[in-house]
Amino acid sequence: MNTTENYTILLLEDNPVQSTQTQAFINEYDSNINILSFSSHTAAENHLKREHPSISLFILDISMGDDVNSLGIEFAKNLSKYADYIDIPIIFITGHPEYMVNAINDIHCFSFLVKPFVKKQLFDQLKMATNRYSFLLRLNNQIQTNVSYSLLLYISSNGRVINYHLQNKTLNSLQYRMKDLENILPSNFIRIHKSYIVNLNYIHNYDFTSYYVTLVNKEILPMGRSYVQEIQNKIGYGK
Repeated sequence: MNTTENYTILLLEDNPVQSTQTQAFINEYDSNINILSFSSHTAAENHLKREHPSISLFILDISMGDDVNSLGIEFAKNLSKYADYIDIPIIFITGHPEYMVNAINDIHCFSFLVKPFVKKQLFDQLKMATNRYSFLLRLNNQIQTNVSYSLLLYISSNGRVINYHLQNKTLNSLQYRMKDLENILPSNFIRIHKSYIVNLNYIHNYDFTSYYVTLVNKEILPMGRSYVQEIQNKIGYGK
């Protein structure tokens, strides 16, 4: 599965030389990646408000303008206002390492690069980012979208149709079978029934007597008896 098809990076960098070089590195890493490049945090935020683009990764320069400041951090803080972007990973780049403490403590960024960085350093970060947070899903209308693992509560099957239940919506697709998803999804997902795969982070309670799980949103899902032992081993039940 190509995880970078329809993968979009928003690059915020006011230095034209650095911006051109970073874009060249990204294109060399994978020419399938789309790049939205901005030299102004205001222009970038206006674009998000106006177009609501699907963003897979933010690469943000912390210090922008002639005066050393932290507009990149302020832009990152403002992303919390948008539900679509709150869980999207951020890589900060800066020529001022002293700003990294705030970036790490205030934003909990995915990673950071200190200028001047070399191609391999960016490649290493892109490799982790493109495989860590989401997978590409082709919907029934043939539109492709990135599905964030952190927003995915559970998956249910209805014949060949697979339903992806996210925090604020449900997506339907014929692309994968449940068995395929068991191999694709990270280790915090577990199959609890022939028709259900659940994100362990959203399970509130297990009932091994009546065979069901309760999610944090109060939804109740059935638990298949043949899956009980695997579930108990996964969560360390009884230990």
